[in-house]
Formats: sequence, C-alpha cells, structure tokens
Amino acid sequence: MLATFVAGTTESAAGIIEVQNYSMVNGSGTSNWGSYNYYDTTYSGSGNKNAEGTIFDANGKAIANPAAMLSGGTGLLTDGVIATQNYSQVSPGQYVGWKYIDPTITFKLTANSGVQGISIAVGLSPFVQSYVVDGNVVLGSGLVGPPATFELSINGGASTIYTPVASSVTGNSEILTILFPDLVVGDTFALTLKRGPLLHDGLFYNNFYNGNPANHIGDPQFYLNAGQPNLEPWLMVSEVQFLSAVPEPSTWVMMIAGFAGLGFVAYRRKTQSAIAMA
Repeated sequence: MLATFVAGTTESAAGIIEVQNYSMVNGSGTSNWGSYNYYDTTYSGSGNKNAEGTIFDANGKAIANPAAMLSGGTGLLTDGVIATQNYSQVSPGQYVGWKYIDPTITFKLTANSGVQGISIAVGLSPFVQSYVVDGNVVLGSGLVGPPATFELSINGGASTIYTPVASSVTGNSEILTILFPDLVVGDTFALTLKRGPLLHDGLFYNNFYNGNPANHIGDPQFYLNAGQPNLEPWLMVSEVQFLSAVPEPSTWVMMIAGFAGLGFVAYRRKTQSAIAMA
C-alpha cells in the first residue's frame, strides 16, 4: 500500500550528488499538438531520442510509447541547466515535456549514496492571456502545470507518495523539493511525476474549446486524457538534482555563533593591545 508524506521544508545549501545515468520514456512533441518537440535531445544512452513519447491505445487512452524508451545515459535532466524562462520562449532543448502521461524516471547513483532530498525544476504555464467566462477572468495558456505529487521507489522497494515543497524561481518555472526526514542510502531511485488537476487554462479549454469544430487546436484526445480525469495535460522538467546530507540549521547557527565568538575575542585582544601601545 502506498504511504503519503508531506516533504519537509528545511532549506540548506546542499551538495549535489552526481547521477550516473537515468532511464525513462522520451518526451512528447508536435505530433501531440505541442509547439515544439520536447524531447531529451542530448541523451547519451540507448534508444531513439527523436521518438514521440506519448501514443494512444485503441480506445484513445494515452500510454508511454515502448519505442521511445531511453536507457543507460544522461541528458537534459542532469546537465546542470535550470531553465527560468518560459518553455515557449527558450530553446526546447532546455525542457523535457510529457503530455497526458505520468512519466517514471529511474536514476542510478553511485553505490551507497547518502541522499537527503531531491529537487525538480519544472516549467509553468505563462499567465499572459485572459478570457472572460461567466463574468470571471480566467488566466493562463499553454496547458502546462507542475506535478502535484511524486511517487518514489528506492532500490526496488515499496513506493511512497511525496507532496513537494515549491519555491518560485520565476513566473515561468519553479523548484519542487522533497526532503527525507532521515538520510536515505541507495543507488536506484524510480521517480514518477504525477500530474496535477486542471488549471484555469485547462478548465477553459475543456469547457469552451474541446469538441468545437471551430477549434484550430483540434486535440481529440483532450477530454479522455485531461478533461475527464481532471488532469493538466503537460509536464515540463528542466533539471533533477539529488541532494547530499547537510548540517541541520541548528548546527549552522551554533557554528556561526562559534565563529563570531572567536572573531570577537580576537578583536578584543587586538584592541587591548593597541590601547596599551598608545
């Protein structure tokens, strides 16, 4: 049975643990009515990094494309670049995006790595358009939202659901972080990004565009894969970082106080010496 935890809110300057490789389904693109192909274009492992990651079964339900699986390499998600601009205004090579699916990304670290937390940099919808619906202004466009939760399995163990803590980078992106209450030792982390509920733009699209013959977007899969389950279509990720153990905030306070005390003692001695010499 899945356990649910709310991630801690402690913030510290953590070290970054190197990812040896990660495996996942490739991103989605223009064949799914995207503005760009949000593929992992720099991926170094096996698999077709130009293959569409989302396909549909006979009933129109979105599934991960078996022909778009990537394994054994690294790419955009671990290149150290955290995108802060809007996904439609920067090179598509800064984001990997998935439409209508909750991707699982399996990260391999060095053996017995001590992990304190995970940070995920995600893209957000640009709130640049407004519509009036029943007298109310509805903001948003792009049909992109952050994951609502993360499902994590470590070293093949049972899955745990985490609700991340968000910190804003810009209006176009944010950092989502999960911090573990205790240091986690492992080398295989299977992280599933779970889409959140429809945002204003998704609700507007579902109510006023979907099925409208005049709709130039014409996405026949929207209702089944977004409107009906009430899930925002797109997830955009630019970077995933594993955080190493760091001193507790109280430890930092004590260390800083100790350094300050040493500095004050040195200052007093220097001052007293100067007075004696005057």
